[in-house]
Amino acid sequence: MLKHSCLRAPSVRHLQSHLHPRPTSILSHRGMVTLHHRELAHPVERSPHVGKAQAAQGSVDVAIHEDMERVLWSEDALKSRVKELGRQIAADYADKRPLVLGVLTGAFTFTADLVRGMEPCPAGTQVNFVRASSYGSSTESSGQPGLKVDLDLSTTKGRHVVLVEDIVDTGLTLTLLKAHLLQECQAASVSVVCLLDKAARRKVNIAPDYKGFDCPDFFIVGYGLDFNEYYRTLPYIGVLKPEMYK
Repeated sequence: MLKHSCLRAPSVRHLQSHLHPRPTSILSHRGMVTLHHRELAHPVERSPHVGKAQAAQGSVDVAIHEDMERVLWSEDALKSRVKELGRQIAADYADKRPLVLGVLTGAFTFTADLVRGMEPCPAGTQVNFVRASSYGSSTESSGQPGLKVDLDLSTTKGRHVVLVEDIVDTGLTLTLLKAHLLQECQAASVSVVCLLDKAARRKVNIAPDYKGFDCPDFFIVGYGLDFNEYYRTLPYIGVLKPEMYK
């Protein structure tokens, strides 16, 4: 992703608003905006294990952080879809002792909720995390991703790995990581589950085996996704205002 050398230094008050988003009960006069909108639904083409992606339908009232342009997926829409994915993966891996491997840092929230949604949980399921790349302060994926894997090889050898990503865009890092798990770590198999698929930005021929939603080409944050390490704790996924990162 491209670095922006001209980012203005945020004020202390501005930083505090990122670190501690105000409660949803506080309205616009305290820096929050109440948005009345219709949730976006993004139909998904089925991959072998990809279910129909759905967002909550109908009009909802959502109080959003002042730095957000709009909400794409509400907290309820995310919970519902992640539970669906969890149940599907649990059924597909019922007798395979899966190793659920979350990609840090963006997928930590998604991974935790996904594992809780794996009902009934397959016997022998284990959870671990791997750091494959860092987006830092930039807003576009690097064309030459560096792959640094901190993972005990013995934990993956012979295992059926469910690799959990927050978002798949160019697919470059994911391709390298999947190959590493199969070749170097000797995993028995590797399937990819992502919450968001930004296929319009794909640079290599790779597709997730499971996905939550098709993602439009906006700069989005929330539910684990960040800009400059802020906004990860927001319970929804929204579009960040351009002036916040340009």
